[in-house]
Amino acid sequence: MKIITLRALCLFVSLFVPSQLIGQVIRGTVINEKGGYIPFANVVLRSVSDSSYVGGTLSDEAGQFLLQLGDEADRTRCFLEVRSVGYAVHHIPPVLPEQLQVQLSEQTRLLQEVWVRAPRAIRLVPDGRVINVKLLGLQEVEGVFSLLGMLPGLSVRGEAISVVGRGTPLVYVNGREVTDLSLLSRYDSKDIVSVKIITNPGVRYGASTRSVLEIKTRNPEDGLGGRVSLQASQGRRFGLREFASLVYKQGAFDYFLTLSNRSQRSHYGSSTLMELPTAQETKISMEVDQEDKSCSRYLIAGVNYTPSKEHSLGLQYDFTQKPKWEIDSDIQSHISTKGSSRQEAQHSHYSNKDHYHSLNAYYLGTITPSYQLRYDMNLFFKREEAENKFSLEQAGQTPKHHRSDLEQRSRLLSARLQHFIQLGQGQLTLGNEAAWTRNKQRHVATLSTLRQADSKIENQLYAAFASYTRAWGSLMAELGLRYEYNKYDYHEAGVLQPEQSKAYHYLMPSLQVALQAPVALSLSYQTKTKRPSYHLLSDRHQYNNEYLYEGGNRYLLPQNTQVLALGAQWQDLQAAVEYQHLHNAIYFYTKYDPALAVALSKPYNIPHSDALDFSASWSPRFGLWRPSLQLLVHKPFLRFEGEEFSDASLMASLRNFFLFRKQGLNFSMEASYFSGGSQELSQVDAYWQMDLSINKTFFDQRLRLSLSLDDAFNTGYSSVTLRARELKIHHAQRPDGRRLKLTLNYSFNMKKNRFKGEDSSSELQRL
Repeated sequence: MKIITLRALCLFVSLFVPSQLIGQVIRGTVINEKGGYIPFANVVLRSVSDSSYVGGTLSDEAGQFLLQLGDEADRTRCFLEVRSVGYAVHHIPPVLPEQLQVQLSEQTRLLQEVWVRAPRAIRLVPDGRVINVKLLGLQEVEGVFSLLGMLPGLSVRGEAISVVGRGTPLVYVNGREVTDLSLLSRYDSKDIVSVKIITNPGVRYGASTRSVLEIKTRNPEDGLGGRVSLQASQGRRFGLREFASLVYKQGAFDYFLTLSNRSQRSHYGSSTLMELPTAQETKISMEVDQEDKSCSRYLIAGVNYTPSKEHSLGLQYDFTQKPKWEIDSDIQSHISTKGSSRQEAQHSHYSNKDHYHSLNAYYLGTITPSYQLRYDMNLFFKREEAENKFSLEQAGQTPKHHRSDLEQRSRLLSARLQHFIQLGQGQLTLGNEAAWTRNKQRHVATLSTLRQADSKIENQLYAAFASYTRAWGSLMAELGLRYEYNKYDYHEAGVLQPEQSKAYHYLMPSLQVALQAPVALSLSYQTKTKRPSYHLLSDRHQYNNEYLYEGGNRYLLPQNTQVLALGAQWQDLQAAVEYQHLHNAIYFYTKYDPALAVALSKPYNIPHSDALDFSASWSPRFGLWRPSLQLLVHKPFLRFEGEEFSDASLMASLRNFFLFRKQGLNFSMEASYFSGGSQELSQVDAYWQMDLSINKTFFDQRLRLSLSLDDAFNTGYSSVTLRARELKIHHAQRPDGRRLKLTLNYSFNMKKNRFKGEDSSSELQRL
């Protein structure tokens, strides 16, 4: 602990702070006639004498702007001009106050024989798109997940969120990362101001981040508020979740507490057919029946102190515990070779328990009108214990009993300092971050063919980044550069292994441009680096069954990705084309190991992998009906060890949402389809799925009752075929997918805590 404290102190004094920038400032908010915020409006200060340019800026996602002037500027001889696409130009006369509220009027005009009407609720920006929830008329939609599911470019199933073509995003609410998405249920959709879908994360995010969701809410009022929730679910087995969240705000302080407990049971199965490349032409057919029981709970507590609009700081503590996770498996195998066959039975009991502690502190301050400072720091401790007991029984023989045990401990200290500076007509962002991580794994097994491990990895990450954002009328651009130095030492049985210990230097540029026009366009180029998780770097073997092992790879190298993307938007229609080139791609691959006489599945670095994606979404509104159609075409270009994995695939979803405001009722029906195709180093068959939900509010929206049916026809699963030279594995799932959920939410004096801390390093994701 002394080492961590010393490192934290060194980190504080080593990070730099630029000198203060002083000058005149004009602040304000740009709104429309309905009071909705207008993001990215052009705010220009001009001279009264000749209308020459004096200064300018853009409003942010919440319509707010800050215009920095030089000491020599005379505001009594200047007027303000505010423009936004679809609105009439607004002029404010000289003698400007320091705080303004600018209201723009909608304007309908003929543009190339097409009538365009403002306002535009969805706007393309260099790194993605910003959605004004109020302008879309979605603030009365009950439930945050229902609201997010109606936004173009997002796919929401239950509490799982994904960005089309970009996978699972990092989710932030008011600058604070939400690691457990079930926590979003504590927010009220009425208070959500905007949602930003970042498909091209800038240099301030971790090098492996592919997408980000930023949600902004209104400021809370004084008093006590909260939400309690109870959810019961029934599939093949029963599940229960209890949730409570409280926020108390008084003056400059607000305190928050969240508690959750979840217990879940499920029953599922699978069928596997393996053809091994042996001289005996061995074929194994396995039927697997599994029972899964889990229990998890977490606590979040913290405090914020906001003495003024210019300064805020806070502290948040997270405790998560999984006291029980058990899987009981019965595997019946039929093994056939040349001229013989036999039956085998295998029974296994897997148990896992873990817990972690996390502490996050932040400071956010406006030092001068043109300089803002942000500091974040994280401490993280985790311990995990797993045990797998299994027995193998052959006809006429005594059962053989084995076990394997895993103990894993992790700790992390990280910090990040960011500077936001109004420079010229744009904003300059400077930052650096550092992280120290230690991960220990100890694996002991009684079966001689299972590789045991006693490893320790010590990792150091240092990063520096800079970006500059500026607008020229309707054109907005961001140029960024991120540098990372990553060094890790790999120890086996307490001895440093120089061959597995590595040090890397990465320089990652990014360029993003957006044009606001009747047909809005965006263009971006990025380079990303994905470091393998500590689980993947483990050299141990995990026993799946007698013929299939799974393991890590301590020789893995980081994956490097280059992405070129073009996006377009016209009214309710959005489309994008993206090309990706991966170097040292990290994919799981299964090979037959003659020495062990088993198939071993583990991650490998693939030298090169390319893919071309096309995505489109259409989200119109027709009175009560709000459909959303999303398409994604994925075409990989991959060849590995003589096998082609280049079959294209289509993923399509149609969400039908019906909103009855007066009755406090909404209904949703979503159908999704996957055509089948290549995914990494496997072939996935086609599948489809249907989800249904209905929500009703009572007592002035304080009580909400939700009934949902996931995977109504139990068809949302697929079969996977793995090919590796002469080895072939076909795996068909029988999951517990169809699930009926009944959720009861009660809110009182709903508040939002003002915690604005964010994780200071992407190293947390590797743990």
